[in-house]
Parts: sequence; C-alpha cells; structure tokens
Amino acid sequence: MARKKNTIPKKNTSAGGSMMNVSSKASPRKRRSKQIYTLFNRKRAIYKATLNSIRKLQKSVQHCIPRMPFCRLIREILMQFSDNATCIQRTALQALQEAAEMYLVQLFDDSNKCAHHAKRVTVMPRDMQLAIDLRITDPGKQ
Repeated sequence: MARKKNTIPKKNTSAGGSMMNVSSKASPRKRRSKQIYTLFNRKRAIYKATLNSIRKLQKSVQHCIPRMPFCRLIREILMQFSDNATCIQRTALQALQEAAEMYLVQLFDDSNKCAHHAKRVTVMPRDMQLAIDLRITDPGKQ
C-alpha cells in the first residue's frame, strides 16, 4: 500500500482568496521599515567596500597609475617638445611616476581638507582649485 503525504487542507476565505495570501501581506508601516532597513544595509555594504579598498591601497606599495598608460602619456608629452626624444630610461620613468603620484595624493589631501573646512564631505572642483591656488601662493609648501 502506497503511503500518502500528510498535508493540511487549504481553507478558503469568504472573499474567495486563500488564507495564505491574506496573512502574508505586511502592513505599510512594516514594509516601509523593511525598505529602510534594506537601504541601510545596502549603504553600509557600499561604505564597507569603500573603506576596504582604501585600506588596501594604503597598505600597498605599488603605483596607483598603471605603468604603460603613464609611459604613453610621457612619450606623448616628449613628442610635443622634441621629435627625436622618444627614448627614456626606466629609472627616469619610475621617478616621474612616483613624483606625479605623490603630487596627486597631496593635492587630493589638500582638497579634502578644503572640503572639510567648508563643512562638506564631497570634494568639489572648487576645492581642488583652491588647493592649487594655495600651493602656488604658499612659498613654504613646495
């Protein structure tokens, strides 16, 4: 004799729908709180990923700018000044890249300080322009 699966019979409501559909609907307040909670989790995950990438970049000793695109940029700039200056030593290229990255990091740091002074979190172009202007006029910070 074959065994039967024990099942609970579904009860019909007077409106014609099943009891399962009526009980599974959440109130608008609960739905809103659930949406806020998921939005909070999403923002927290993005924030955590950003902090992890910052920590990873701060720990690394590698260059932030890839070597080959930087090399092509330097060759393009050299071609503007001289037609036959296409060769550059590897150590000179590394020194240029190190100096360029250091300059950019300090510029972003100064522009972040300018944004913080303006009581903002977002760095705007005017913050970068102010940092550049302060670097030019400040003789002690060159």
